[in-house]
Amino acid sequence: MNTTVKRGHWKLLTLPTHRDARGDLAVLEHLPFTIQRAFSLTNVPVGFTRANHAHPSQEQVIVALAGSFEVQVDNGKTRETHQLIDLNAALYIEPNVWVSLAHFSKGAICLVLSSEPYDPRDYFTDYDAFRRQVA
Repeated sequence: MNTTVKRGHWKLLTLPTHRDARGDLAVLEHLPFTIQRAFSLTNVPVGFTRANHAHPSQEQVIVALAGSFEVQVDNGKTRETHQLIDLNAALYIEPNVWVSLAHFSKGAICLVLSSEPYDPRDYFTDYDAFRRQVA
């Protein structure tokens, strides 16, 4: 596990995929944290967004297991949008990054791997409060 985590950054990871007659095998390994929690999002209705929060201490990796969706990341200074599609990439997110998930395709499955167990105190849900904290 990486104990020297920078704060407020993200990185798009290309997932190596091995293809043969039996199908495709996508590999996600060597994460900079020990996985403490995993959850998925499915059946997100058209037009809805998910997440819309930041974590002050949690690292995450977000992957599209099926379909596609957009991930907007914002550290209070820089904002980017990444489209994740069918296991070809994952997005590693450090603490103190505001995350919004949107534009889910029909049948999209979003997998989130987290460095921490669920803790309701580890959330910024007010964007203005988040901006003040990271300023």
